Amino acid sequence: MHPIDAKRNSLSIDWTALLGSDRLGLDDVELDQLSSSLLNHSPRSIRLHPKVTAGEIPFEVIPVPWYGQGYWLKDSTIRPGSFLQFVSGDYYIQDASSMLALSLCRLQPGQVVCDLCAAPGGKASGLLEQLAGTGFLLANEVIQNRLALLQAALYRSRWSNHAVSNLDAEKLAELLPDQFDCVLVDAPCSGQSMVARDKQSAAAFTTSQVEHSAARQHRIITAASQLVRPGGRLVYSTCTFAVAENEGIIEHFLNHHPEWQLDPMPELEPWTSPRMPGSYRLWPHRDNCDGSFASALIRNVEHSSSERILPRIKGNRSRWQAWSGELGNLDFLDVEDTTKFDNSAWQRNDSIHLLMDTPWPHLIHSLYSGIEIAHIYPKRIEPEYSAAIVELSGIKPRSTIELTTEQAKQFVRGESISLLHNVDHSGPNGWTQVCWQGRPLSWGKYSNGILKNHFPKLLRNSGITMA
Repeated sequence: MHPIDAKRNSLSIDWTALLGSDRLGLDDVELDQLSSSLLNHSPRSIRLHPKVTAGEIPFEVIPVPWYGQGYWLKDSTIRPGSFLQFVSGDYYIQDASSMLALSLCRLQPGQVVCDLCAAPGGKASGLLEQLAGTGFLLANEVIQNRLALLQAALYRSRWSNHAVSNLDAEKLAELLPDQFDCVLVDAPCSGQSMVARDKQSAAAFTTSQVEHSAARQHRIITAASQLVRPGGRLVYSTCTFAVAENEGIIEHFLNHHPEWQLDPMPELEPWTSPRMPGSYRLWPHRDNCDGSFASALIRNVEHSSSERILPRIKGNRSRWQAWSGELGNLDFLDVEDTTKFDNSAWQRNDSIHLLMDTPWPHLIHSLYSGIEIAHIYPKRIEPEYSAAIVELSGIKPRSTIELTTEQAKQFVRGESISLLHNVDHSGPNGWTQVCWQGRPLSWGKYSNGILKNHFPKLLRNSGITMA
């Protein structure tokens, strides 16, 4: 039996138990459509980088109405991950439903923002795009083994105004009370919309799974609210349908926190929740996406308590220390003014990080990573991926190689490149930034006509077939 057919036979859903007696206005016909849609992949969609227009990408797209940078692929048989422009960060592959929460964040230049449950980085990188190089993003992820993908997604945004932390929500709230203009909580949930992607099973629809998720969500949203400054915004989202994990969480929170109120967005009125106007739902059978819920809350200034003072941290409980070297001595970087980066270069274990314009320098020990620019080995220092692709004001690679399209495909697959007949490089042997059509890809090491590959193994893609 085909896996989809087996899943279809095992998927029995009590929609009344999940959605309530009114079933959120869905009649039997729509509920059948909804159940069927859960077993089908939604149309492919992408989120464009703000510096890229729809006319610059190599396939036709259709706008997503609830997010300005979101687009569906007109031809959903096309694989957007097979293009070099995906690798270079021109767009991020993201289901259209995930963009609903980004719309509700409505960031302004210069704001300080937290994505509390940030991995794998889709929404976090979207927040960086909204900030467009201003303000600061703290991307927090409590699960250690998800941090590498999160960092890669942030680096591909090409901006440097971010750091990553690896803390429980309640611990982060203790360290940074009232510090953020906006906090996004893409809450861990039962994931009912993810069945077609084989990321969840029929167990996602059971009462026990919904109750377990809701209990965790109550704890997380309470901690998240403590991070938001008076007048700031809290955005809560899930990729599930159960009322207990969506409107139920918001209702309970508002009943226990009178200083908060819903912050509706008129542009999203077509997707308003019938149970809670000011909150929004996307349905897979209606909206060409996996489905999601999102709600924005605002903290009332008049009813807020007096400003809390940041705690004083004793000691340095992690392995952070100020790096003793000079950026200008790294042979792969050209630094305009080393004094500009005084107190910005830090060492954690064997990695050198830049932490520039961090709003909380006293919390350096609580961060997992800034911009990781280099790795220290016993007899050498090698550049890291981020130092090639993130735009660092006052710092640039000392050498650059521009690859042809075919060479770039080889490079992304992890292959070494012969440049013996390449007229675009006449520089010295050693580390060089590798680019394709002016877009940085990573580092390579050039030696006597051969470019040794240092594209990150985590990101190598044997499926890159298109320019």
